[in-house]
Amino acid sequence: MVPHGDLDVHPEDLKLSNQRKYIDQGQNPMPIYTAVRHEIPLEEEEQKQEPDSKASKEKVKEKAKKEAWFQWIEMHPYEVGCEEFGAWIPTWSLGRPFDKGRNQILDTGAAIPEIRQSLLLGIWGSAFTATLSHYFHEIRPLLIGLTGFGGLAELLEEKNDDLVKIHPIDPATIPNWAYGMKEVLPSSCPESVFKNDHLQLMDAGMSNNLPIYPLLREGRDVDVVIAFDASADIRKENWLSVVDGYATQRGIKTWPVGTGWPKKTADPEKNVQDLTVAQASTPAQATAKVAEAKQEMEGKISLAETTESATPDTTQSAPPDTTKSTLPSPQPDPDELTTCNIWVGTKAS
Repeated sequence: MVPHGDLDVHPEDLKLSNQRKYIDQGQNPMPIYTAVRHEIPLEEEEQKQEPDSKASKEKVKEKAKKEAWFQWIEMHPYEVGCEEFGAWIPTWSLGRPFDKGRNQILDTGAAIPEIRQSLLLGIWGSAFTATLSHYFHEIRPLLIGLTGFGGLAELLEEKNDDLVKIHPIDPATIPNWAYGMKEVLPSSCPESVFKNDHLQLMDAGMSNNLPIYPLLREGRDVDVVIAFDASADIRKENWLSVVDGYATQRGIKTWPVGTGWPKKTADPEKNVQDLTVAQASTPAQATAKVAEAKQEMEGKISLAETTESATPDTTQSAPPDTTKSTLPSPQPDPDELTTCNIWVGTKAS
């Protein structure tokens, strides 16, 4: 939604709110950009305890380990907000300071302009602001085999609950539109949000490489989710299954729990082999693979129809054994990566 070529780009193209002209009439799908805020309540809770109470500090740390989580922030041409905050602002006001739900005007009488997409692109793709835990898991495959790495890896895994809270590079900050609204917002909004006039936001991949959560929240009423996972760690991480926790927490009964690939029990070497076979290096090869998959599916359908038509007429002979099906199973092995994996939920309550 930004023109190609330096000479075609104008200042108004760099405002997220201006993308409305491309979707107002339904001519394009509405883009939803995501970022996350890392809520770590440890520091806030420690301030409430006695400074010399070692037992109290340990109790607080244990509580913080369970409570640290990522909050998803949605940004689209119309609104910016967070489901947990229950607070939303018009996109054109993103970047203005807020206090108790009202935007603050500068002493000059002017309002701060909307944050440009150049900064937002940096936030949406700020993988470098990851935690130490994320850093370790990224470089771990490169270090396997080094002398002494096994002991080091075991030590770091034991400290993972601490590493997951440390960001070597600070995330970007933007004015907090929920600042000072403690008496108004729901209990799901943490105390720290009311007290900090800025929010630290980072790449949503810190929580999940598949930004599915904004599609599932109440009121969006999405019927079908089509997810393409091109993550670098697709060989070993099942990001689709990570959504299970969110669906359970939110009571979403339509989500097909236990989906995704690869499974935890899958052989890593077989995962690599399956991905290699599935990949296409040229457009012509991709077209050929699609045609081959289509032909294979048509063959399965034809076989099923032929087998069904060859079933004896049960009105003139003894009833067949109904404990076994004569038709081939139309479903692939759920642990296999096939041409197109489809997982279907249900709308039954």
